[in-house]
Amino acid sequence: MSALSDDRSNLFVTVTSRALNPKLRIVAKAVEHSTGPKLRRAGADAVVSPNQIGALRLVGEMVRPRVVSFLDSTLQERDESLRVEELVVDERSPLAGRALGDTPLASGKELSVIALQERGGKFRLAPPPDTRLEPGTALIVLGHAAELARVLRPLAANGPS
Repeated sequence: MSALSDDRSNLFVTVTSRALNPKLRIVAKAVEHSTGPKLRRAGADAVVSPNQIGALRLVGEMVRPRVVSFLDSTLQERDESLRVEELVVDERSPLAGRALGDTPLASGKELSVIALQERGGKFRLAPPPDTRLEPGTALIVLGHAAELARVLRPLAANGPS
């Protein structure tokens, strides 16, 4: 991660990091919006623009305040509130090759798989129970913190998530 105060430094860190480790996941900060594409070309996997995020947040607070409040509660609070987590299915996972409906994630009441990202990057909302979980698939799961920990911890323990 490179979150320095100027784009030139973040660009340098990105290029250097990519040269040292081609497999490294690099997230870089863009001060100016126009720097984002340059950081991606330099090897950043993701670019975060605090100014752009701030602007989107201001608009969100104006037009969808309850949605923003809900998302804040799922991403920031550490108590027993609702949380959003991700779980990547790898080839050693007990989920690999199984239908979503035949897994502990299909409990319904306490957990909800709200989206699935296929290996190619495409998101599918509310995947049906007969969806096969192939290695490389990422699941976006909504639930209470305790239930997420109870169900996801054993599933992630069998491989990196």
